[in-house]
Amino acid sequence: MAKIIYRDSDGREHVSDVPSGHSLMRGALDAGLDGILAVCGGAAACGTCRIKVDEGWLDRLPPPEDLENSMLDNEDRAARIRLSCQLVVTPDFDGLVVEIPASQF
Repeated sequence: MAKIIYRDSDGREHVSDVPSGHSLMRGALDAGLDGILAVCGGAAACGTCRIKVDEGWLDRLPPPEDLENSMLDNEDRAARIRLSCQLVVTPDFDGLVVEIPASQF
């Protein structure tokens, strides 16, 4: 279990306990947070679960695999964007801060 801090587009923070093995996307959906659409259900096929990773966490997360990379462009990478469906929580994620954008499009 890890405490994940989801920051919405208005700057409000929502702290959720997300079980190990669940994706950040699942954690946000289970918490009822707005902004994560997850149209494809976590298959990394739609890009509607984008989050912005807090700068201090970039080097602490596993790098994107090929499937996730295929959904992100250089502008996304420069803006610290990741697909929340592809980030699977471990205890090392405790305290992670991510921002949910106002729109996924």
